[in-house]
This record gives sequence, structure tokens and C-alpha cells, in this order.
Amino acid sequence: MTNPGGTSTITGAADQYSYYDQPTATAISPSTGSPGDSGVLITGTGFYDVSAVTFTDPAGPTDFPASFAASSDTQLIVTVPSGAPTGTALNVTVTNPGGTTTPALVFNT
Repeated sequence: MTNPGGTSTITGAADQYSYYDQPTATAISPSTGSPGDSGVLITGTGFYDVSAVTFTDPAGPTDFPASFAASSDTQLIVTVPSGAPTGTALNVTVTNPGGTTTPALVFNT
């Protein structure tokens, strides 16, 4: 690394820095389903090292963590949490080390 004060040598993992963009979520398909449904596709960008996909009941507000798998850095395959309420519009967010998607996507149960 070089700066106006001189040059330093990177010596190991502690000297490394990783930057993560805040993820963006642009679509959810299907956008309607039932708790426990699998195969819900979230499309967006920055899906690196995703730590959480969360369905939130805005009336609660109660968070329902979802199981997910990254199929690429732009797509996640999600299972609707089995404890999510029915008959409501849930906000869906994706979180990585760079932050959480805003605004949230909407999934109707």
C-alpha cells in the first residue's frame, strides 16, 4: 500500500480490507405465495456474502428469517419462512456486510 507517508507491505489477512456495496433487490418472483413455499427468486445486485434474507410483517413489526441459497451474485433462491403470517404483505430484505436492501420488496401471503 502506498500513501504520501510512504509504502507498507501487506503481511497477512489482518492487513486486508474488503469493501461490500449495499445490496439492491429489484424483483421477487413469484410475489405471492404461502409460508413454507420454496423456489422464490429474488433478483438484484451485490449478493456477495449474504448473511440474511428477512420477511417482516410491518404491522408487527416481526421479523421472520428465511432460508436461502445464492445461485449467483444477482439471484437468491428463498424459502418463505414457515412462521410467516398469512393474508398480509410482508417486506423482504437482503443483508450482506455492506448493508440491507432499501426499499424492501413486497411478498403477499
